[in-house]
Amino acid sequence: MKILWIMPASLLVCCAGETPPAMDIDASTDTDTDTDADTDADSDTDTDTDTDTDTDTDTDTDTDTSTWECTEPGDCVDAYDCTDHDCTGHVCQTWVALGWCLVDGVCVTEWSHDPLDECQVCDNSLDYYDWSDADGIPCHDQYECTYGDTCVEGSCQGTFYSCDDSLACTEDNCEGDGGCDFDPVDGMCAIGGACWDAGVQDPSNPCVECDPALDQEAWSHNDGAGCDDGDPCTGNDICSGGACGGDVIEDAYEPNDSSASPFNLGSTGSNNSWPEGTATPTLYGPGDIDVFTFRDGEDFAFAMRPRADLTGLPSTADYELCAYFQCDSADSEYSVSCQEGDSSTWGSLQGCCSTNGAGMDEQVILNPDCASGITDDTGTMYVFVSNYSTTDWTCEQYTLSWGDS
Repeated sequence: MKILWIMPASLLVCCAGETPPAMDIDASTDTDTDTDADTDADSDTDTDTDTDTDTDTDTDTDTDTSTWECTEPGDCVDAYDCTDHDCTGHVCQTWVALGWCLVDGVCVTEWSHDPLDECQVCDNSLDYYDWSDADGIPCHDQYECTYGDTCVEGSCQGTFYSCDDSLACTEDNCEGDGGCDFDPVDGMCAIGGACWDAGVQDPSNPCVECDPALDQEAWSHNDGAGCDDGDPCTGNDICSGGACGGDVIEDAYEPNDSSASPFNLGSTGSNNSWPEGTATPTLYGPGDIDVFTFRDGEDFAFAMRPRADLTGLPSTADYELCAYFQCDSADSEYSVSCQEGDSSTWGSLQGCCSTNGAGMDEQVILNPDCASGITDDTGTMYVFVSNYSTTDWTCEQYTLSWGDS
């Protein structure tokens, strides 16, 4: 580049014939407009106006795109699967795609949580280059004694609570959801708000005990242990299935629970005195019935009147007494009338029943007529004793009197 210097005439005149003084003028007009106004404090006015017009105006303001030179879109592909690209005016445009975030050089899908902080999430609409606060979602603040943990302003917060059952035999632990877990220590049970040593029985039931090996928070069966079921009608009481029970104390007349196995009282005759005999059985337990038999023979000139009485019944016992007569010889004329009691039948046999009420004596007197033209009415008397009310049972003895009246 040529530079034209214009000198004042006076200077030229005064300096005619002389060489003009040298001027240190740096004509390097570097078009790099780097506003680097290099004002070198030396009096040498270095007008080096370094106009570095490098158009690299870094527009990466975290708004949308980053750019570099290109000739076609393929030149703009980068290392990230979560960015989109384009080439416009030989300049690459690249940006984070919808549904993604690019955090610390790693692509994450939208709504994914920060692996190190569950209250930080990728929210492309808020910030696609960093994690965003995930407020209002459930979280776990790592404290077991808090509940309702929720993300608030990017951090997990819960409501504190405490667990204490005031028992020395338990370890009190929070479950993290507002609940508590009270674990009994080894060798102990925590039952009903109290501590129990191994082998200790429930004060109200000797048939259960503290057995830590089976259950530390409930009584365990103490089967095989001796006990008292409080029932005077049972014996050999023993624990079974957590309850006390014993064998029913049977009277000397059992088994006599059906007509197939009646107890034979003996025999009497129409000329014998009343009563021929007595028995003192018990009617127990629930469902028990007593069946007895005796023979009654008709003596010449003495009419047969087979009879049975119940006396001495327990005050709460409402027993029913029934008797039926089976003739040794009978025909179609066979009949039985009731001198005492109400007519009844049992299969093909006829008889009489008495039900006077709880604690009341019962009596039946039969008048059998076995056959027409036959004067001998000898036969067998079947006596049934049962619980008429079917609710009140006792093993107290009653007295059965039997014979011919």
